[in-house]
Amino acid sequence: MKLTKEMVDLVKRRNDICTIYDDKYVLLKKQMPVDDKHLDSYIRLMSEAKKRGINLATIVDYTLLENTNTHSGKKYTLGVYLEERATGVCISDESIWIRINQDYDYEAVANKYLHNALNYVEELEKRANASDAVYDKLVSDYLALENVGLEADPKPLNFFFDEKVGFTIIDPIPLARKGKLKDALVMEIWLVVFGYGLRPLMISFEDFHFLPEDLNTRLINCGNIICEKIKRALMKLGIDEEIIDKEKEKNEHRYKVKNEPTEVEDLGIKIAGTIQDVAKSEQNRVGHSWFFD
Repeated sequence: MKLTKEMVDLVKRRNDICTIYDDKYVLLKKQMPVDDKHLDSYIRLMSEAKKRGINLATIVDYTLLENTNTHSGKKYTLGVYLEERATGVCISDESIWIRINQDYDYEAVANKYLHNALNYVEELEKRANASDAVYDKLVSDYLALENVGLEADPKPLNFFFDEKVGFTIIDPIPLARKGKLKDALVMEIWLVVFGYGLRPLMISFEDFHFLPEDLNTRLINCGNIICEKIKRALMKLGIDEEIIDKEKEKNEHRYKVKNEPTEVEDLGIKIAGTIQDVAKSEQNRVGHSWFFD
């Protein structure tokens, strides 16, 4: 597969970094994490990682555009890249922002929040159902990138999960932590798997959560299952259990939320009430809890 003029023109017309081309490929418009001089070798390293069995989406063709930035004497040119499409989905960190002293359709806000919450829980449940082998593979791939001179960039958007394939890494970066990835993995794997956590309502820059109890129970249950699978995978590397447990505790906020009113109490209570009303209304409509669909 090669880039065509039509592909490049399609990307130029859009502001998005990523454009879905078809079931197998995506088009990216971005600057890569290496300067132009080392771009070809960087792409070859990605191909080598794929050949070694690492679950990695590789770049198959590219063309550079005219928009160039120079840093420390190195050129970083905006380019259009044809990349393999990772199967599955990543976890988004998009939140809902509202401010006090403004009017909102609180039912619409509640619906959107519940929709985000349900999507997050359902995605974590899929990850909780994955076998230990999937988590072993994620851990081994994370560390094996070092052998080809790369490392994973531990942003949730750079890890796609598919129930059959497991985790696929996209957009690795040149190796900067040689010999230190094992220690980094113990801290970063929770972010990789859980993302930043359940997307909150942001009320005047304060995080706000209010989950119906059945959905909250599902979130905690699948979070605990995932943590145990991560723990077993890390222990196979010989990492001390106490170290793992400390990191697990630090990351419990990703799947355990406090169902408490925000400091903006009146607004928080109003939204919490609306969330409950929307959930109950939907339950009455279908005759059972929609959270268990």
